Amino acid sequence: MRAFPLISIPKRIVYVDDKGSFLEALRKTLPRDHARQFIDSPAGAIERLQEEVVYWRDLERMLNVMDAGSLDHPGIAKQLVSNYFNNYTRFHLTSVLIVDYAMPGINGLEVIEQLDNWPGRRILLTGEADSRVAVNAFNRGLIQKFIPKTTRNLYRVLKADYEEMHEVVCEQVGHLLRPSLTEEQKDVLHDATIVEGLKGMVEELEWSEYVVVGRPFGLLGLSHTGPLQWIQLETQNSLFSLTEMLQEEGVPANEVSLVRDGVMLSNMDIHHQLDLKGRIQLQETKLLGGELPVYAAVFDLDVPVLTSKSYGIDDIMTPIEEVRSMVRDLLQSYQLRSTSQDSEWNLLSDDVVSPTLAPDLVNSYRAHERDIHSMSALLLRLGQTAGRSILHRHALEQVLRERELPPDLAAHVEASVLIGKSIG
Repeated sequence: MRAFPLISIPKRIVYVDDKGSFLEALRKTLPRDHARQFIDSPAGAIERLQEEVVYWRDLERMLNVMDAGSLDHPGIAKQLVSNYFNNYTRFHLTSVLIVDYAMPGINGLEVIEQLDNWPGRRILLTGEADSRVAVNAFNRGLIQKFIPKTTRNLYRVLKADYEEMHEVVCEQVGHLLRPSLTEEQKDVLHDATIVEGLKGMVEELEWSEYVVVGRPFGLLGLSHTGPLQWIQLETQNSLFSLTEMLQEEGVPANEVSLVRDGVMLSNMDIHHQLDLKGRIQLQETKLLGGELPVYAAVFDLDVPVLTSKSYGIDDIMTPIEEVRSMVRDLLQSYQLRSTSQDSEWNLLSDDVVSPTLAPDLVNSYRAHERDIHSMSALLLRLGQTAGRSILHRHALEQVLRERELPPDLAAHVEASVLIGKSIG
């Protein structure tokens, strides 16, 4: 059995095929318990996946901070709550691309070749005549699997493959967290019995994502609906240290005794790290076994986080669904920046956008285009999308009738629509 993955990101799968009927069939048949996007334009798929590379880089930078030198840093869990579990961009990390080979203009393999910086896994759907091309692409490492479209029970095969590949991607990203763990903790997470027990707990709690933390040792995770929870892990050695800390904290002797005997665990360390209110809690333990016996307990954490339910699980195929997702992201970014001083956001002095401002707005948007977190970058994408077709323009009009935007944000959206065609 492989080691326990140190992170599990929210699942997002992208499907690309020029035949809308095939995409619709996939959409109706495959599970809807995670984010999905069905794209009938190869160029649109390339653009979409290239845009999210910056999200992957941000995640890598955040995890790299948690290196061996951070073992004595007391605020890793707090940083994760603030910078990861409250950041909407984690829902835009596509782990698996499933793309048809035979498409007009640009084939599926050419799509994949333009995504060399995108870290996800790639599945190529093929026809009977495409097998030699697919084998060559596999041998070159461009794809991780090819599947004939005529495969019996194709949907079941796709589901099994993207589930496995999603876990592989999580394992690869999770390697960045290894320096933040002690050797004993690494041994624990390589023990087959403990790995099986932890996976069982994650499944029982219905977590859709988690991150392993080294100090204190455990997992921060949550289901689609929340709340944020903490699986605390203690070895026999760390259990002794925990009882000493509880005694110093003045915890009643009977409670300390329960912890010492491995009957209960205390969330004292995570309680202090996250500045939780109320009394330190005790929860019954579950013995995970293994060569190094590990005690586990689950605690609910009363901290605000952005859940996938409150954010919305993408299921995108039509223009209206695409635009709704973009406007939602724009609002999320706006709220994150509402308290910051952003020079690009000071371009407008009132709530009315004049067409004469369009050249300045184009320059501003393009100056920040490579920074996908930038409000300008999001507005640039929205303007380009609205200018793509009359269907997208009407979709934006409908979404703006559904959602009332803050006046300054609405002004920028109006400007982005005015110049959408010119920056397309």
